[in-house]
Amino acid sequence: MLVTEDRRIVLANRLIAATAGMPANADAVELRVLLEPPTMTEILTRVPGKTIRAKCKLLGVSPQTFQLWRNGDTRPAGGNVKRLAQLTGVPEEVIRGR
Repeated sequence: MLVTEDRRIVLANRLIAATAGMPANADAVELRVLLEPPTMTEILTRVPGKTIRAKCKLLGVSPQTFQLWRNGDTRPAGGNVKRLAQLTGVPEEVIRGR
């Protein structure tokens, strides 16, 4: 049976629901992220903080850099990728856009 991409995402979502509260849930969430990577806007939304200024302070970047990332004009690099991954749980390769 051929499994379409949409079907894989549905199955990953079911796996996430079935493993709620279990250690395997983190793996299920990572699988879902790899199947359908979030946009930079979605990644930046996951950074803790109620305001852009608060998010920027946590990330150690200027609001201008944050906006460039959010708009897709540039992508994070180096230590910023690692920090974003730590704060959001999104794998570094997804943040890099690979």
